[in-house]
Amino acid sequence: MEENYFNILVPVDFSEQSLIALQQAQTFAKLLNLGIHLLYVEEKAGFSFGNFIRSHKKYLDDNEAKERLHAISDDFKKQGIVSSVLIREGKVYTHVIELAKEMESKFIFMGTNSCPSKNEKQYVGSNTLKVTRHAKCPIFTLTGHKTFETLKTIVLPIDLSKETREKVTVAIPLAKIAGATIKVVSFFAHKKDREKSNKLKRQMAHIKEFIEKRDIPCTAEIITIKNSGDDRKMLQEYLKSNNADLVAIMVQQYADVFEFNAETPTKRFVKSTEIPVLCVPAKATTNLSVKPL
Repeated sequence: MEENYFNILVPVDFSEQSLIALQQAQTFAKLLNLGIHLLYVEEKAGFSFGNFIRSHKKYLDDNEAKERLHAISDDFKKQGIVSSVLIREGKVYTHVIELAKEMESKFIFMGTNSCPSKNEKQYVGSNTLKVTRHAKCPIFTLTGHKTFETLKTIVLPIDLSKETREKVTVAIPLAKIAGATIKVVSFFAHKKDREKSNKLKRQMAHIKEFIEKRDIPCTAEIITIKNSGDDRKMLQEYLKSNNADLVAIMVQQYADVFEFNAETPTKRFVKSTEIPVLCVPAKATTNLSVKPL
């Protein structure tokens, strides 16, 4: 596969979540006619707390992992998906970030575990958090078991920040290719602030018009909440009630999810979201996006 081929980068360690992410990447590659780079990272020897945990959670030895990855790649090729296997040694997140930049990856797919115990809180998902903080392309994170075979409903939570609109231009080509509906939603807790309310209404109307001009079905809804801290919970309920397949968030818009040393509302949201979450960095580099709003 040529480095500049439109591609998806998928790090695989054969944990359950990484295989779920791989399965979703496979569906996505067929949908958008993209190739897949399969990445396996051999972690360097040397004792550390992280290595201690990983040594007790090793899913396959390195040779077996390589064999399985090549077998998966061969199977992808039989399905018409251009695929390659990349083997690296070192830190997972370092290679994911560097390779995505080097190969101009359009998307990264990563499985990330929820936190089953307090002892694992600081470790689980750390690679995903670091990649999401530093990668320049959009990242699909999969914590739950739900994946989409067909992309029918994309949810875009919107606020008054300028950055929040950038994910619209990433979601549009996905919706266009898949024939999906985009549901724009905002949760507003400032009923008495007429200026903010009117500004939000104008922004929502502008985004809806921008999407519909590209012949994509779109709905826009502002939901009033009592407290601003309720928005994550209400978004979860909105995703379920609307049978969403994908929710897109801005890395800057939900910055607290990417703080390592704190259990934040947004981090709990991402970890408890069953459907894939598309994390879009500011000025995301993907040739699939349209001109900005």
